[in-house]
Order: sequence, then structure tokens, then C-alpha cells
Amino acid sequence: MLRDINMTSNTISVPSVNDIVKVYHPSNVLLCLWCRTAVPPGKSIETHFRKVHKETGARLVNILGFASSRGPFCNPATAELPYDGSIQVEELRVHSGYSCIECRYLTTNRKNMATHWTQSTHRSINGQTGFTSVLL
Repeated sequence: MLRDINMTSNTISVPSVNDIVKVYHPSNVLLCLWCRTAVPPGKSIETHFRKVHKETGARLVNILGFASSRGPFCNPATAELPYDGSIQVEELRVHSGYSCIECRYLTTNRKNMATHWTQSTHRSINGQTGFTSVLL
């Protein structure tokens, strides 16, 4: 996945930084194109590429250089989310999740949604649960 071997010339083609990371400008978040996830800012960028993708050497330096030249980035956990019904961010994976029907609370964990609903001041409607299944 990380390297392609060209059998005709016996060379290894290494992806450029633009094939590895991208900035999602509406939220100013750094995206890893290899695992299709958003990367937290700061030291987490280096940690992600070292631990998840086992990157070292010149390519890691290039990735960190790209990030430092375009940062600082927002934390994907706290960045503003795209509006409901907006176009999917193609560089990110789609996950099954849950949405509160009373507020903008979103999660992929059903237990977290149930906890949110029971601890919030939302009112149940005819005894029905206060969340729906959605794609995140």
C-alpha cells in the first residue's frame, strides 16, 4: 500500500506528500489519506505517522514539514462539523452512528448516545428513544 514496485525498471515509486496528507480547509483539519482519518494537531501528527504507518526518515520529515508549513490545525474532535446533509468529505471514511433528535450530539457509540439521552434535559416523545441511526 505504501510503495509500488515497478517490475519493468526495478524501481520503487514512493508517494509524494500530496498523496499522503491533505488539509480540509473548511475546518482547517489535517487528513491522512492512507487511513482516511483526521489527525490531531501538534505532536500527534508525528505520533500518528510513526506509530500507525511506521514512517521514519526523509518521508516523515517531508510530512512534518508539510504540516508545519500549513499549520496550526484545528483538533478534529472539537472542529466545527459540516452541516447535516452536506457533501461527504471524500478523504474520510463513513461510519455508522447515532444522532440526537433534540440537539447536534453525534457519536458512533450507542452506549454514549443512550447516556447522553438519559443525562440530558431532553424530553422523550411517546416513550421513544431520542436518537436515530445516521451515517457520519
